[in-house]
Amino acid sequence: MDVQKRESACSSYSLATSVKNNFLSEFSMEDDVLEERLISARAKLDDCLQENAIYELFCGQIHDETFEDVSLRPSLGRVRKSAKIKGRFIPLNMEQKCAVAKYALEERIKDLNLLRKEHESTAEQYEVFLKAQLERKKECAKMRLSFDRLVVQRTKYLPGVSLELTGLNEFCRFHKFYLNRLDTQLSNMRIESVNSRNEIRRRKKSLRELEEPGRMIHSVEHEQLKIHCRNALREIQRLETVCAHVKACANRIGSQLASLRLQLKQEMAKNEELEEETDRLFRMGSKMNFLVLKHEEGLQDDMLGLYRLKKWLATYRVPATSQYAHTLAEVAWLTRERLVMKRKERIAALTLQRYKKLWHHIQTK
Repeated sequence: MDVQKRESACSSYSLATSVKNNFLSEFSMEDDVLEERLISARAKLDDCLQENAIYELFCGQIHDETFEDVSLRPSLGRVRKSAKIKGRFIPLNMEQKCAVAKYALEERIKDLNLLRKEHESTAEQYEVFLKAQLERKKECAKMRLSFDRLVVQRTKYLPGVSLELTGLNEFCRFHKFYLNRLDTQLSNMRIESVNSRNEIRRRKKSLRELEEPGRMIHSVEHEQLKIHCRNALREIQRLETVCAHVKACANRIGSQLASLRLQLKQEMAKNEELEEETDRLFRMGSKMNFLVLKHEEGLQDDMLGLYRLKKWLATYRVPATSQYAHTLAEVAWLTRERLVMKRKERIAALTLQRYKKLWHHIQTK
């Protein structure tokens, strides 16, 4: 009995388990089917919403433009002259839906093209603006360097000089230079502004000429003209940036040329001084050569005299004592004779002078 009860309990438990599994499997299958149906319904809903958006766009455009190639009337098979359907919205057939979708696709393509062109123009304008900002940054850095060179470095180490007065003078000089530069840029920008205004007037005139009587410019053509004008403006801005860069380079080259010209003048002055110094040294060298030649000639004469003296000394013989005494006696006699002759000469001169006076006295009487 216990075995039968156990077998019956096991069979009932297995039956309940199988029923439960079958129920769960059926429930899971129903969930999968419901999920698939829900996904398909959502896809259909998205398609309907997109189709309704296209219809709404088409209905918004239908009041402004006419479509000759598109037939908006329903087929004759669907027209019913019953009072029950009066006021109801008649749906479109597939051909009309395709025409509406084609028109919406063309409009979307036009919008995408315009957005792409605007994006390109905006990107180019941003590039031009970025280049202008970079040029401005370079100019600011250059002006900062010039300020440091003209003001800071000159007033940092100046012993014995009033720092405030020197710094003020250097700052005023730098400020005047910068104001002159800004005035030049302002005049150039005014000239470019006048040229741009003339170009805008010319383009407006050409636009009025394009507007013939009975012909209106389409929005697409207007957008194309706008894009063309934006491209021309970006080109003008690019050329303006290039001109500013070229002007900055020209100013820098001009300043370098002025400094090099000043250095050339200084070097030429130094060259003239060096030429004068060279001429003076050349004249001094010529004079020194002349003196050297003269001293060489004197040295040769001295050498010749020394040679002769040596020769005479070699041939000279020392006299004897008696001969030396005789020579001294002759020298003393000659000295006395010379003194006597001088005395006689002096007496004769005095006598001649006295006779001249007497003769002059006789002639005067």
